Amino acid sequence: MKDPKTFYQNYDLDAATFKYGVVTGRYQGFGGVKTTGASTTIDAVTAGAAPFAPLVVGDYIQFQIGEAWTSIRKVLTKPSQDQITISGANINLGAGIASWYFMPFRIGTTAADGGHSTEAYSRAFITIEIIALSAAPGLDYSVEVKGRSPSAAWSPSVSIPPGSLAAVGNKTFELLELVGSVRVGVKATTAFAGTDDISIFLTGNPGAQVW
Repeated sequence: MKDPKTFYQNYDLDAATFKYGVVTGRYQGFGGVKTTGASTTIDAVTAGAAPFAPLVVGDYIQFQIGEAWTSIRKVLTKPSQDQITISGANINLGAGIASWYFMPFRIGTTAADGGHSTEAYSRAFITIEIIALSAAPGLDYSVEVKGRSPSAAWSPSVSIPPGSLAAVGNKTFELLELVGSVRVGVKATTAFAGTDDISIFLTGNPGAQVW
């Protein structure tokens, strides 16, 4: 049994110093949303309903059209709580649908940023998927862990030391420190010009629960 969590989804590097990102969950949207024909502009079916109130620029969103899901898109702009624009190709929601989900993405450089809990896992893995890499000469990553104590501080993982990747492909590491939380810092090694497509996931086997 796998219990997946996401740090980064189709991320484009934008710094040469470490940032720590996390997708905090997957939540069902409320209210009907529509497009005018095929478009990347998504509107509320009912003006003033504010279906996009919980979203911020940089969050992810996905729509179910009939029985098919769109790809996961990024919120590019939010002109109002009734309207957003999204990345990728045009989609056609017609007069409106109610089946959509959003995934908040938060990123920063402080000790409060980037953490996912690991304490329920019996085994856990960090997977880095690179679809496109323009950053020169590549991606630097740093996996950090901390315990559950309120005073615990982040420290580099011993089982997954800091490293660099310079080519497209997938790389999976087993995380052995499972007593608290983990986060993954990423940065361009020296320069971040161009467009990258990087996703990083935490997956694992939940441990047996004793009641």
